Amino acid sequence: MIIDCILDRKDGMKYNPKAFYNKVMEYYNSFPEITGKIANALDNGTNENIRYELCMYIKYNEYNNDICSYILTKDWI
Repeated sequence: MIIDCILDRKDGMKYNPKAFYNKVMEYYNSFPEITGKIANALDNGTNENIRYELCMYIKYNEYNNDICSYILTKDWI
């Protein structure tokens, strides 16, 4: 899931924007209602748009809000 990609980066795994995009698109095929806005932000948005959608994903799935604080400190594109 996308949360795993975020947490891997948080845990120090090297981040690759293209690999992250590809992973989101893999999940999009199975869960478009969850990942659609993230995919759209990655395709058409700014870093701020991506951060927002990732934080909405965290909130929607009731993950720890500290993860959103982390997301807001990173560049995703």
